[in-house]
Amino acid sequence: GESDVYVFRRTLSLTSDKPAENLYFRAAAAGKIEDLGGGSFKIDGQWTMKIGSKQKPLVRENNGKQELLVPVTFEGKGASITQEFDW
Repeated sequence: GESDVYVFRRTLSLTSDKPAENLYFRAAAAGKIEDLGGGSFKIDGQWTMKIGSKQKPLVRENNGKQELLVPVTFEGKGASITQEFDW
């Protein structure tokens, strides 16, 4: 990460015989989510999340909070999303 203190990375792998359309993964919910570009997002001004996926994540408002949504894109029967948490 920026100061190489703490970084956690996970990969979500999904499989389905009949891949769903319009499926999203909610990667974060916070008071403020800022798009830093390159798949990186500042969460509540305190830490950064980087998303690796086939499509660009989006930020939406919901009940006074912001949510970071990642479209789940299947290639064949599988889909993958990588999250990197840096604080």
